[in-house]
Amino acid sequence: DVVQKEEQKDIEIKDFDFEKEIQNYEEYEKEFYWEYANKVATTLPIKSTVSKVKEMTMLNSGDSKDFDFISNKEIGIESITPKFMDVDDKGISGSRKGTLMHLFLQKLDLKQDYTMEKLESLKQELIAKKMILEEEKDAINLYKIMNFIKSDFARKLRDCTCIEKEKAFCIKINASELFDEATNEEILVQGIIDIYGIKENGEIILADYKTDYVENESDLVQKYQKQLEIYKEALEKGLDKVVKEVYIYSLYLNKEIKLDI
Repeated sequence: DVVQKEEQKDIEIKDFDFEKEIQNYEEYEKEFYWEYANKVATTLPIKSTVSKVKEMTMLNSGDSKDFDFISNKEIGIESITPKFMDVDDKGISGSRKGTLMHLFLQKLDLKQDYTMEKLESLKQELIAKKMILEEEKDAINLYKIMNFIKSDFARKLRDCTCIEKEKAFCIKINASELFDEATNEEILVQGIIDIYGIKENGEIILADYKTDYVENESDLVQKYQKQLEIYKEALEKGLDKVVKEVYIYSLYLNKEIKLDI
């Protein structure tokens, strides 16, 4: 009890006079509303993927850089879409269809002379290996695959002395490439390059497959330009070679789109 009484003596409750005018109000206001000059640096992620970088770039025109939203949105309510709006009559989502088309293109040997029968045989082989499900097979559009194989662009890749597919990479990029107000911060970006070919003279042809439903090619360029710039930088640094040509191949539009990078 003695200890409690001693502690109580140390507690002094002071009344605050709310009517009294506060001195140096402007100085207090500056302290309360002070913001760090390089605010972007406090919110930038240390590590990201190419797809997240694409979304981060889209924030560049806005005032708020909500990177936490980008990182966590797939578990948030804003990403919930009714099943019937995102799947076909077999329950296959648009994103899964894109994944299946990419998988099939990855398994192609561009040095081969394919027919529709050979493509169908490859599809059955992937089903037998359980890489795709039986009910997913119709999501792989062999006519679009054949359009790609027979294109001048695929022929250009076949003429390369070396063709590489699905190559993973990790590269540091300067945040100022994404945001004007960023200074010397770096972000570690990882991704997978769909395909590239190395010509006899050492120059590289880089390409990325896209399955997006778009009305014109400019939509794809605007959406994926930064992604291909990162791929190009990663290849040139990793291989010490020049990436001479960069393309998006649109499976929906059945054409290659050369980027000015």
